[in-house]
Amino acid sequence: MRPAGSLFLMVLALALSAASATAGGWATVALSSTPDEVGPGGTWVVSMDIRQHGVTPMKGEWVKPAMIVNGKRYPAEFTGRDGIFRAEIPLPKTGEVVYAADDGFSQTHEFPPVSFDGIEAPAAPAPSTPALSGGDDGWLIGGLAALSLLAGLGAAVWRPRRRGRRTAAPITAPGS
Repeated sequence: MRPAGSLFLMVLALALSAASATAGGWATVALSSTPDEVGPGGTWVVSMDIRQHGVTPMKGEWVKPAMIVNGKRYPAEFTGRDGIFRAEIPLPKTGEVVYAADDGFSQTHEFPPVSFDGIEAPAAPAPSTPALSGGDDGWLIGGLAALSLLAGLGAAVWRPRRRGRRTAAPITAPGS
């Protein structure tokens, strides 16, 4: 094999191994409620459902997620059920509530802020629907998978070129 060809294959192998080492490091977070469902001055008790790749619940207590509200971090406690963590957060009586969920695994998921200005009483609870965030980098995972597939197919089909045709020496009978 030519040196340039072997260098190309080594660089390709290194790139693919680095890409596969970082691929798969994302999670989604669904919240059981939002601050506007509690209202101003209340205590927001929120459950975080954290799932790897949006499917598999994060297992165990090794994950250290937290809610971040108006710049302050509130650690979420493991509930004993895989993927479910709970935090209690005191809410302000007025102003804006800017909140995000740190999944403790890969990223911080931001949610739309809630304003308590002009609200005097707690809002009536609305039907709870999970607020989903994250997992929007699936195109990156798909692209890396496609690149890996193409590299594998290229390696399977690629054959080194030979400079000249080699022929075997003619077979002669003994004694001739």
